[in-house]
Amino acid sequence: MKENIQLSFIMPCFNSEAFVRNGIENIKRACSIADFSSFEIIAVNDGSTDDTANILDELSENSEEYHLDVIHQQNKGVSSARNAGIRQAKGDWIWFVDADDSITDDSISHISEILTSICEGGGNLRTDCIIFGFDILDNEQQATCLPISPDRDKNVDVTTVKKEFLEDSYIKNIAGYSQKNLDRLYNGLSISDQPIFLLGTVWHYLFRKDIIDENILCFDEEVSLNEDGLFVIEYLTCIDKATIINRSFYNYRLNTTGGLFGTLSNPRKMTVNKMAIAQGREKIREKIKQRSSKDIRAYYVGSIVLSMMEIAVKSTSKKFDTELLNLYLKYCHSDVAKYAIKEVSIKGAPLKYLIPFLMLKLRLFRTVFAILWLIQKCGYQITGTKSIFK
Repeated sequence: MKENIQLSFIMPCFNSEAFVRNGIENIKRACSIADFSSFEIIAVNDGSTDDTANILDELSENSEEYHLDVIHQQNKGVSSARNAGIRQAKGDWIWFVDADDSITDDSISHISEILTSICEGGGNLRTDCIIFGFDILDNEQQATCLPISPDRDKNVDVTTVKKEFLEDSYIKNIAGYSQKNLDRLYNGLSISDQPIFLLGTVWHYLFRKDIIDENILCFDEEVSLNEDGLFVIEYLTCIDKATIINRSFYNYRLNTTGGLFGTLSNPRKMTVNKMAIAQGREKIREKIKQRSSKDIRAYYVGSIVLSMMEIAVKSTSKKFDTELLNLYLKYCHSDVAKYAIKEVSIKGAPLKYLIPFLMLKLRLFRTVFAILWLIQKCGYQITGTKSIFK
């Protein structure tokens, strides 16, 4: 890679002592294999209480070898940590890497070849984003997820796509579920015809720092789950084209005890975060409207309605909780929820969707909550393989 192209790795660290040293060594090794030295690792210690801070300080003493810059801050969450890294980054490109994950040894070699070609090719080859695949590591099993690409089935390694493809295949799917997705459910199909699992996570994208700066992009610090997707959506709406590499360059370690699964299993946390996500989508929507006059609300109305049902189901799974009822009602009475239940169509919906969605349309929110509580109190399952709605 041209040595005047610098790559910034941003690594949030939260009680990461078991991983942080290996994570930094991993990046250093991949850059060394590519004979590429124009990189920096920005490790943001977000209020860790283990030995992470000491390990980072120890490694930073040899900053010339590790190209390491350490930021220490109070615990504010992953969005704040990434925003701190963005402010500090000096590179032309940013790659967000989590401390417990890793990049493949050949990743920098391949990426450097592409960026060098772009640099030498001039403005005609300019790209605004690089998208690649990842491997999911779970109990020593591995599953490869390649990016959505128009040329993937043709065994083409590198593809350039324009704004229209990014909107249809990425922005719409990351934003959430639309009426089209609900229609698929009505017809007994999977909710999406695209491999959208983890599509919005930032670690399988490379972002241009100048685009982030020019558009004042940052992570929403009010959102603790799916904050990646909001950032990716806004970034992709700011660009004209992207380069898709049909290879896996990132190893994602699936952690079923982490924040994601902890939030999903806690009804209160789940509801609060879904409210934050809904508000985050609306803030992104307004910014996009101001920039391009395009309204993306239709992309996620299905998600809002499905979330109304999910919150009600999980909030009534154990006991009738007035606090959870009030949170649920607050979500249902939000402007975006009112819009969603008005706009979604229930035409062609089977009874298991028709009845609850109709009750939502009739604004019988308390009735929905009470009925779901009563059903589960009587010992019936609403979700899972033995669900009464199967």
